[in-house]
Amino acid sequence: MCLADQLAAHGDDHAGAFEAYRQTRFPCAALVQMNARGFGDLIPAPGAPTKIRSAFAAHSAEESFYFDWLYG
Repeated sequence: MCLADQLAAHGDDHAGAFEAYRQTRFPCAALVQMNARGFGDLIPAPGAPTKIRSAFAAHSAEESFYFDWLYG
């Protein structure tokens, strides 16, 4: 997903490299935004959302909070 990898793979075709990078990056960026929105709605909210967040965290595997997919 690295831009440098795309530039190396496309040689002098810089436009092609940027387009390939955009196509690879777009789904990842969309997933980041969707996750941020979901957590953003739960984390600062008082009352019932706080209880939902706490219940979710208590029953979720620790690995579910890792974001290796984002940087891999």
